[in-house]
Amino acid sequence: LLDPGERARCETQVPKLLDLAIASVVKRVGPPGGALEDLPDYRSHAVYLGQLNLALGAYALVRDDPRYVAVHRRLSDVLHEALAKAGGRPLDSYPDDSWPFDTIPVLASLRLYDAKTGRPRSEEAVRRHLAWIRDAATHKEWGLPYSRLSSVHGGEVGPRGCDLSFRLCLLPHLDPAYAGELYGRYPKQFWLAKGILAGFAEWPGGATGREDTDSGP
Repeated sequence: LLDPGERARCETQVPKLLDLAIASVVKRVGPPGGALEDLPDYRSHAVYLGQLNLALGAYALVRDDPRYVAVHRRLSDVLHEALAKAGGRPLDSYPDDSWPFDTIPVLASLRLYDAKTGRPRSEEAVRRHLAWIRDAATHKEWGLPYSRLSSVHGGEVGPRGCDLSFRLCLLPHLDPAYAGELYGRYPKQFWLAKGILAGFAEWPGGATGREDTDSGP
């Protein structure tokens, strides 16, 4: 978008990646007849559908590609419907699991779809979810979102670096002021300076915590 000279390369290369992503999502989510444009609902798969819809929305800013219009429209519709039913609470990341972060890419993807259609349909969903994060899913002392709240697996997991870093990449597109607030608080608990090395820790103060496939350094 910033370099018009890159447009031709983007239009050639990005569809190759989108096609691979779509095939992966179809395999995991199992839409009727293998067609994502026929999805009846989001099937509790906010991670797969949200990330794909975010990629489709970004590509739609570059090119109005007819190959992806129907899929982009259907994913946006089912995710919007799911958010309306959730009433501000996060969507299921996967069936029976929910990490609040995973609703943020969904919201960002709907903002991109709004930009495409010219209808600000997602505004209420963004407002209600961010209000829910502030009210029900934020560490009271640090003012940072919890990384997990789960009635299925019990309890909560406190703020976490991988969540916050990716969240802060997307939040400015949803609520710049709130993003600024969180970024002001983030270093107070997570920034580490160790001689020539410095960065954001995965756990507050660099504590050792549970490691999984999302873990940062």
